[in-house]
Amino acid sequence: MLYAMFNHNKPGWTFFAIKKMKQLTPIIAIALLFSANLLAQETAQKDPQTESRFKHNKHASVVFQKQSDYELKCDLYVPESESRRPVFIVIHGGAWTTGTKLAMLRHARILANRGYVVMSINYRLAPGHKWPAQIHDCKHAVRWIRKNADKYNADPNEVYAFGYSAGAHLALLLATTKPDDGLEGEADPTLKEYSSQIDGCIAGGSPCEFSWIDNDATTLAYWLGNPKSKIPEIYKAASPISWVTKDDPAIVLVHGTVDSLVPVSSPQAFYEKCQQENVLSELSIVTGGHAATFTRTTNLLNALKSFKSLLATQQSRRQREFLRSGYVAFKDAKKTYPATQKELATFLSEAKTTFSHPQPHSVPSPFIDPLTDKPFDIPWGQQWPKQAKQ
Repeated sequence: MLYAMFNHNKPGWTFFAIKKMKQLTPIIAIALLFSANLLAQETAQKDPQTESRFKHNKHASVVFQKQSDYELKCDLYVPESESRRPVFIVIHGGAWTTGTKLAMLRHARILANRGYVVMSINYRLAPGHKWPAQIHDCKHAVRWIRKNADKYNADPNEVYAFGYSAGAHLALLLATTKPDDGLEGEADPTLKEYSSQIDGCIAGGSPCEFSWIDNDATTLAYWLGNPKSKIPEIYKAASPISWVTKDDPAIVLVHGTVDSLVPVSSPQAFYEKCQQENVLSELSIVTGGHAATFTRTTNLLNALKSFKSLLATQQSRRQREFLRSGYVAFKDAKKTYPATQKELATFLSEAKTTFSHPQPHSVPSPFIDPLTDKPFDIPWGQQWPKQAKQ
């Protein structure tokens, strides 16, 4: 179990793990957390990587979920922009049992400076709140930001997730699970009309499965309830790798070479599963341990660059599939193939309220490939090839 705090005795940032922080008094623990937050703010001001590209406004401690026995808050970082901005749900780590949104301050600022609306969230923690409370809260956050998109100038069609360690595990579950997987947990009836699915994620230092946990070990019992030997189905359900399917969005994984808390074999297995399912994904193995991989913000910047590239390919794939589906639907309805772009465009426009395949977002035209900025090669007047080009 990782508990981390800053060491400011040397230039730059270092992290060290404390295996038994529970032995500290609550006052000391709170003092450490407060100090870490102040130091993180100081570093964020000095770090050249956080040089503003977008000015942004922070809305601190906004309540996004309130029930009779708990209240959850988030920090929102909103870029100044005339157009709607894509969203990152940012999820802190802490072994599902500790941590707050404050731990993600530097990373949130970096994303906001690059034009993303950032919703950095708190979520319920174990052992007081066991699995699956944490993923329920994350899915609630996705729905909440979509409902409040107008207020925060957010694009509800571009919602991504970024997390580290336990937060990365939850980000991956957001990316891989679907409404019928039994992990929605939505209690607020005002949000049911909003989707909890995201459009991609960046996950650092993530446990992607739990094969590396001994069957009879009580390591995660505080969170999952029992050793794996007694509840294997729970461990499986809590493993993002269990939910990977071909329709998952783009995923970037970052992991340290000498991570002593989460073995690199875990994200490697997840990445291999993504490749088998043809999910757009990338695994970056970087020098460092579990904590250093998080604090070195160049890892986030590099991951973001890779993520943008995957998103462009994802948009191209979705756009092509939308056109292919529309092309086939035109043939079914008209008994002939569309001969021109205008014919297909008119059909898609008229059928948009009932057409089963959702139109991809954030592209200038359904006939332009976002990868090349050139028109798609469409077989006008002929049968669409069974194997569409990717």
